[in-house]
Amino acid sequence: MRFEAYRTRAARDLLAHIPLDDVEYAVDLGCGPGNSTALLAERWPKARIVGVDNSSSMLDRASRTYPQFKWTKAHLAQFQPDATPDLIFANASLQWAFYYDVLAGCCKEAEVWETVYYHSLENHRAMVAWYQSTGLRPFLANLPDDETRTEFMEDE
Repeated sequence: MRFEAYRTRAARDLLAHIPLDDVEYAVDLGCGPGNSTALLAERWPKARIVGVDNSSSMLDRASRTYPQFKWTKAHLAQFQPDATPDLIFANASLQWAFYYDVLAGCCKEAEVWETVYYHSLENHRAMVAWYQSTGLRPFLANLPDDETRTEFMEDE
């Protein structure tokens, strides 16, 4: 993944703030390509971990890279875990829809915090590539076809 170090930094920082020693069951909401899910497994190697995302392409990549985890396609608001998780990890998903009130109502503790990271990217193409998998996703998804998306991305 092109910006893996940048994208994983926030997940590592968030994970460092979690005071749990033992986790048997964890859910990674908005798991994307699975890099944050892998961090959960590093921290709690005996835990059963489920990655949840609403993007089939992200889940396909995650399942190819990390076949040892369970991957579930679901929207954040519709996902229902099969048991009560010890941890619901949502590194980069709450910005798509704010579910703090929902989480706070069903968890022992819910904490939401925001950090601003500054990244030096080499040029405007790198900036567009960065946003292509985050803020541009909804816009690109609404373009009529792959040809139009490609044309948009190649246009200077």
